[in-house]
Amino acid sequence: MKNYCVKIKYVAEQIRGVSYKPEDISDIKSDDHIPLLRANNIQKGQLCLKDLVYVDCKKVQKKQHILPNDILICASSGSKDLVGKAIKICTPGFTFGAFCKVLRPSGVVDPDYFSAFFQSERYKFNISNSAIGININNIRSEHLDDMSLPLPSKEEQRQKAKVINKLNEIIEKKQNQIFYLEQIIKSRFVEMFGDLISNSQNRKLVRLEELGKWSSGGTPPKSNKPYFEGSINWFTAGELNSLYLNDSIDKISEGAIYETSAKLFTKGSMLVGMYDTAAFKLGILSKDSSANQACACITPNSKVNILWLYAALIAIRPKVLNMRKGVRQKNLNLQMIKELRIPYVNLNEQNEYVKIFKRIYQSKLAVQKSIEQLEILKKSLMQEYFG
Repeated sequence: MKNYCVKIKYVAEQIRGVSYKPEDISDIKSDDHIPLLRANNIQKGQLCLKDLVYVDCKKVQKKQHILPNDILICASSGSKDLVGKAIKICTPGFTFGAFCKVLRPSGVVDPDYFSAFFQSERYKFNISNSAIGININNIRSEHLDDMSLPLPSKEEQRQKAKVINKLNEIIEKKQNQIFYLEQIIKSRFVEMFGDLISNSQNRKLVRLEELGKWSSGGTPPKSNKPYFEGSINWFTAGELNSLYLNDSIDKISEGAIYETSAKLFTKGSMLVGMYDTAAFKLGILSKDSSANQACACITPNSKVNILWLYAALIAIRPKVLNMRKGVRQKNLNLQMIKELRIPYVNLNEQNEYVKIFKRIYQSKLAVQKSIEQLEILKKSLMQEYFG
């Protein structure tokens, strides 16, 4: 039987956030200030208390004190991607800023069921169609009030929420397993080779340019559309988010390789990001591919196992990021990367580590695959529950 739907205004009260001036807030907690939640405190469906500020209690109305089960929503932002982010608050002791709204559910709706709705595709679709504004994206009060919520019986709400919560719990545990495996990989590296930044094992230093052939990528002219109608991977630095790079967002043609600054890098080469927030992001090519000019690339020689080098560069990343230059945008360049010096480990030792690395990585892949399957199941159930 199809669920009965109600407008959210009939099952929840909408509350506006606190308006304040710069002099009303502080970075320091005190008895006369209360923690103020803002859009940046909503991170991937979780409450993030980093960069928390405190507002003068005199600026906060009674109903602007967050209660358990309140839904905190980012209602205004310069980025449309941020508008509509929502989380359920489980503990009291907070208030919230004017760019956010709170929906406070009544007894008609189960709090966990109500919370699950704000992670559904139905909600996200409604938000994407509702956010308006020229320089800033906003959700108007009526957009939330008039949003349609499927509302089965209270018992059915509880059962559905229980299933979603259990899936979320399992997914979180598996994500913790991945974190644990990643820590094992890092700790085994340190056990075998020490701290590379301080060269704690006093090994001989080698420049990265001695470990392979280095080059930078290139971008074909966007005005020549045939250049971007091929099948060759063309990675941007922002796409260097995994150990192995399989498929890029954009593809280029053989003509782009032969006629422009774009280059074809061989399978097993490693891309290194150079600019801004993508600086020193890494990824190994799983097949012959190209990249834009924001990427450097090393094709390794016989002195290095590329998987060991990947782990080594991850280990020195904090040091390298402090070397970036620039005012508005802090960057690396190809020459800086080539001149980096790291402690050299002989190939036999590298290969021993890589054996361990591969075993743990395969375990990590198995957990990731399990998470993907659970996410598919969750998405299917959310579609069934909320339409």
